[in-house]
Amino acid sequence: MNFIFWPLTYDEASRAGPKNIMNRVVFSTDDLSTELDDNGRFKLWRELHSDLYCAFDYSRLNGPVFSARYQFSQYGNVRASRFSSGAINALARTPRHIANDTTELFAFTFNHAREPVSIRCELTNRECVMAPGGATFYTADNAGICQSKAGLKSTTVAVARQNLIELVADPDDLILSQFDLNNPTLRHLARYLDIIQEPNDDGGNPLDAHIETTFLDLFALALGARRDVTEVARTRGLRAARLQDILLAIRKGFSDPDFSSEQVARALGVSRRYVNDLLFETDYSFAARVLELRLQKARMMLADRRNDRLKIDEVAFACGFNEVSYFHRCFRRRFGASPAQYRGSGGGDA
Repeated sequence: MNFIFWPLTYDEASRAGPKNIMNRVVFSTDDLSTELDDNGRFKLWRELHSDLYCAFDYSRLNGPVFSARYQFSQYGNVRASRFSSGAINALARTPRHIANDTTELFAFTFNHAREPVSIRCELTNRECVMAPGGATFYTADNAGICQSKAGLKSTTVAVARQNLIELVADPDDLILSQFDLNNPTLRHLARYLDIIQEPNDDGGNPLDAHIETTFLDLFALALGARRDVTEVARTRGLRAARLQDILLAIRKGFSDPDFSSEQVARALGVSRRYVNDLLFETDYSFAARVLELRLQKARMMLADRRNDRLKIDEVAFACGFNEVSYFHRCFRRRFGASPAQYRGSGGGDA
């Protein structure tokens, strides 16, 4: 009953799949030959998607040009994915698929489509309807069907069964339950899932090594962890999720000359000290992280010939510096050349 599970490991899929972007694999109809007609694109997508990532019986709408996009990443025993198609409206997982796939996973899925999505589990005869923005919890072990009157669009995070049953008592009893997205932990889980799947242009995620643990903690808290693990999960998982919120806010706002940790704290509803304490755990202060992002943006702008018409001070201001002399000092110290020398050399490795 699962439209976003995959039988391959991340390493296997990245070798087999059409495109590997950083630590995520993307499979899109954009990668298919433009010489195929619409029906040919659908048939090839269905075959490749089933063979490489997950096996289902697919149903499509009449009318829309076929397009689909699937992305996933794996962190230990945790798997994160996105799926979107305006043409596919139903995916069925049958006993035949289950027999060929020994994967045992639990998952949260979030419906981002404009229409409700119904999910039915044949083994338990349970069914739920996820409204747009809704979420549910289920397992890959059971046959079932996911369908909508329109296309499908979702994000999903899946964890190994063995990992979850060590934290949550009787998780099978919660299959196809509907969850209130106003629950703070579930909101953190949804936001964390979105953040770790976004491109990260600042040289990698400092929490990559902890993503598996953070997801397990948030998963357990959302479902109701056993009392002996709740406090550890709350402290560890929520702090990591908050840190990801802070890092995302910094990546979005660093080029504003007036950007400050106070702005980040106010936007997230926490104290400035809390923001700085969490950043301290990454070994980079707020100021150091912002400066590095500004310098990297300046380096990319100077290396881009399309920006040759810009003066050096215009580049500095566009990256968030409000003092040109300070920009020059920082740039030379970071890259071993002045901005003008770097531009004149055609750029280079940092």
